[in-house]
Amino acid sequence: SNSSSSSEYYVDLADGQAVTNISVLLVDDTEPEQSETFQLELVGAVALSSTPTFTQPALGLPATLQVQIAPSDNPFGRLGFRLSSISVAETHGALDVEVQRLDGVQGSVSASWRVQPAASDVTPLQGTLTLSSNQTSAMLRINIVDDAVPELDQVLQLQLTDVLGGAVLDPMRSVLNLTVLANDDWNGVLQFDSSTYELPEGAASAACLVVSRGAGTFGVATVQWRILHNSTSVADLAAAASSGTLTFGPGQTQQSLCLTVLADGVPELDEVFTVELSNPSAGAALGSPAQTLVTVPANDYPHGRFRLSCSDRFGLSADGTNSDRVVVTVLRTGGAIGTATVRLELVNSAAAQSLTSFSGITLTFGNGVTSQGAFVSTRPLTDLSSSQSFQVRLMDSTDGAVIDSSGDTGLVTVANSRFTSDVVEHARIAACDPGRFSTPTETVAGSSRVYQASHVQLLLASVDELLARGTAMSAQDVQVALSVLADVLDPSHIAVGVSDFRPAARQVEQLTDILLAQRQNASLCPGTESHALGTLATIYLEDVAQNSLLGGATFSSPATPPTQAQLPTNLAGLGAGSGGSCAAMRLVYYNAATWFPTPVLYRVNPSGTTATDDGNGNWVVLGQRVLSLRLPAAVPANSISFSDPVVLSFPLVTDGLAEGADFVCAWWNFDLRDGLGAWSTEGCRQRSNSNNNN
Repeated sequence: SNSSSSSEYYVDLADGQAVTNISVLLVDDTEPEQSETFQLELVGAVALSSTPTFTQPALGLPATLQVQIAPSDNPFGRLGFRLSSISVAETHGALDVEVQRLDGVQGSVSASWRVQPAASDVTPLQGTLTLSSNQTSAMLRINIVDDAVPELDQVLQLQLTDVLGGAVLDPMRSVLNLTVLANDDWNGVLQFDSSTYELPEGAASAACLVVSRGAGTFGVATVQWRILHNSTSVADLAAAASSGTLTFGPGQTQQSLCLTVLADGVPELDEVFTVELSNPSAGAALGSPAQTLVTVPANDYPHGRFRLSCSDRFGLSADGTNSDRVVVTVLRTGGAIGTATVRLELVNSAAAQSLTSFSGITLTFGNGVTSQGAFVSTRPLTDLSSSQSFQVRLMDSTDGAVIDSSGDTGLVTVANSRFTSDVVEHARIAACDPGRFSTPTETVAGSSRVYQASHVQLLLASVDELLARGTAMSAQDVQVALSVLADVLDPSHIAVGVSDFRPAARQVEQLTDILLAQRQNASLCPGTESHALGTLATIYLEDVAQNSLLGGATFSSPATPPTQAQLPTNLAGLGAGSGGSCAAMRLVYYNAATWFPTPVLYRVNPSGTTATDDGNGNWVVLGQRVLSLRLPAAVPANSISFSDPVVLSFPLVTDGLAEGADFVCAWWNFDLRDGLGAWSTEGCRQRSNSNNNN
């Protein structure tokens, strides 16, 4: 009862009944209450029968009963978090979390709290919360620590424990899930490693722009890129696309964007374009620089590359019998953008003062100018017993132009005779400008460079002058001789009917002997050396140990297929050359017999006589390969017995031959035809014709 007053009730006991129950109904309300007490008291006993024989009942002891109602509906409160979960950024700072006190609010209560698991992103990690009497809620404050460590979502729990003061925990609300969201660019900060890059022009030169991924590397990150063409954009940029997407895998910190600028051969100044990053994936950010400037450096010598013309590098010739002058031509190759200068100076001017009054000159090339000439005056020779020479050199180029080191020096020869001057001039033209010997009336199919016989003779005379220097020939002398021989005697350059001139093969033989002697003098043994004479011939020099020549050694040209020479097995008396323990061999491999211009074959008949042909004039030299083999020069001819032959093996050219054509073994005899030379079969025979056409 809610009444504080007394209430009176009756209970009946029937005749013979010794015990009865009193039921009191307790009202279950929702009001939080502490303990309550009420008393049941027996206050009077009355007989219900009117029979006089009954005696009135008496009250025994105990006649009272104290009843206590326990506290109900949490009078001190039920504690729990107002929210079940909270998500915050790491930058949130102080976070107040509300704890509610439901049901009763009587008295002062407290509860402990803690953060699980312990995390560096939250402070403090534990504490106590107190609510005074009648207080229905309180704030629990924690601080979210803003560090610089990239992290994914971090899920923590705030837990209420150890309630004091009579309150209880609400089991449904005693835990709050706290999520500190992924932070500090957990997916990465994407940026170029450099704000500038250089991308050289050239298909084989690909440059990679490096994009780095800083901060976090959790999961997959992407970023888009595109090329922004600037005012001087590169027209020949050969990227697979002008835009795209770079993808970083988990943990990957670098990715490369590779671009290529095709080499167009066009001289160009610096060209630039910009590459930009944009739209990073969620959780990633753009760093700095997000743009990079790519420069394609000036290429193909836009301001020019100075060099002397081929003629000047191989030598100019002045008439030393009188005062004369030559024109030194300076070429500006590559580009010709803008104005540039270069200086032409005399090398070792003090020593050359007796030959020339020239000291130097600065040449100015305007925009677009590619060639300039400088006059170099020469003085007469005081001693006409020999020619003398001096050098000029390019130096001190300006305004971005450079000097080609392979053509920066030229030779001027002051010849001791007009003829010598002409010979040097013809050698120069043969090496550098053979088209000047062209004769429109004498042509060969596919070629416009055809030489007259007189030109050929003069050119070969110039080679003779160089060969007369012997082992004193310079590297430049050798180069001039090789150039003249290779160019002049190209079959497509020799006029129709030109055949009876002094054969260049003799000069090739002399040149190889000189080169071999130079190797010996320079102690280059053992070793090998080769020189190509165009496509027509190749000189092979080989210094070998003396004992390798014994027992029938075989030497092969590197050509494919090779031409081989097998020496006799009875060369035990072969001595060493000037190289000491080495013996010098040399092979000259002629790709065709056109270097031996004669249609006549001198054949040894069974009777021992020789004939110039087979009676019908049909002994014509075919276009087969020719091998020249020379044993060490230091070996006396009479010390060797050639009872065993030297065996040569040739790959035969059979295309176009009639069926049953006869192959003839022949050797070139330089003494025939009054020194012009011819083919002879004397002492030469065909050994076999193998299945592989050797």
